[in-house]
Amino acid sequence: AWDAFTAGRLHGITPTPAAYAAMIQACALDDEVERAERVVSDMQSAGIWPPPAACWDNLLFAYASRATALTRLTDQEKFSMRRHNVPTAPASVVDDAVSVLRRMGAEGLAASASTHLGLLRVLAAAGQARRAQAVLAALLHARAPVGE
Repeated sequence: AWDAFTAGRLHGITPTPAAYAAMIQACALDDEVERAERVVSDMQSAGIWPPPAACWDNLLFAYASRATALTRLTDQEKFSMRRHNVPTAPASVVDDAVSVLRRMGAEGLAASASTHLGLLRVLAAAGQARRAQAVLAALLHARAPVGE
């Protein structure tokens, strides 16, 4: 996917917001958070700002993918990564995921159910079940009909 995206850009094809969203999703599927963040930055440089909700949602899924990948590291892999000052704790991605919601809010974008699901996936993958439960309870309370 990345090769086709890059080739199209080299041939003067301007990516659509949907193409950017697809690239961020591809990054999420392959634990490439940094690349997904670069795609978001590229969107801003290209004047496609703010990104559509699907881009933010997919970015959250990239962070969930990273948290999941960190849980699968062997002790030897963790040791090697720590020598290069790379965080290895799944919880290390939670603050970055929360910053996605803050960035959305700063752009005046409301978080959707899919966005909240993305945050819940990050929290669950990072082993923060209690925090995920608190977020879910707050969401359910905020959406409860008047009188309940």
